Order: sequence, then C-alpha cells, then structure tokens
Amino acid sequence: MAVSLNPPDAYLRSATRLLLAMSRSSAGWSAHHVDTLLVGFGFQKRDSGAHTFYRHPAHPDLALAVPRSRKLRPYLVSDAVRLVGRVLASASEESE
Repeated sequence: MAVSLNPPDAYLRSATRLLLAMSRSSAGWSAHHVDTLLVGFGFQKRDSGAHTFYRHPAHPDLALAVPRSRKLRPYLVSDAVRLVGRVLASASEESE
C-alpha cells in the first residue's frame, strides 16, 4: 500500500510512519500504536470499560473497538490499517 501524504504536523507524520510499518507487519503492536495511527488520521476516540472506540467524523461507518491490553491481536491492527486506507481512498476521490 503506497501512501503519498505530505503531513502538516509531527503527529500525522508519526501516524504515516506507523501506517507504513503496520501495513508490512501486523504483529507486536500495542493499543497506544493503534491510537496514534487512528487519531493521527482524524478518528475520534471514546473510552468505555476495557475498550477504546474509534469513529471517523466524516465517515461514521468507519469504526473500530480496540481493547486496552498490552499487545493486540494482528487482526485488529489489520482492521485499523484497512480503515485508514479507506479514509485515504475517499480523500483522494474527493480531491479529484
């Protein structure tokens, strides 16, 4: 997955680096890493119980629940990468 962004700030820049790294390998990532990725690409978060819920304000159908545990299952990281990919795809469609 090729990402061509010109990040305006340091937080988005780190989220872009995380996106590239997570797309190569989905194992060994923590909830903090997924938080940095999703918030960096515009998702809003809400903590509830043992999970953090993420939803994108411009795309309410894009949502993910992430447990706040030490290491995440690889499928959750893959889901986060897929959601960011959908946000980027819709942003590129809107700019054309």
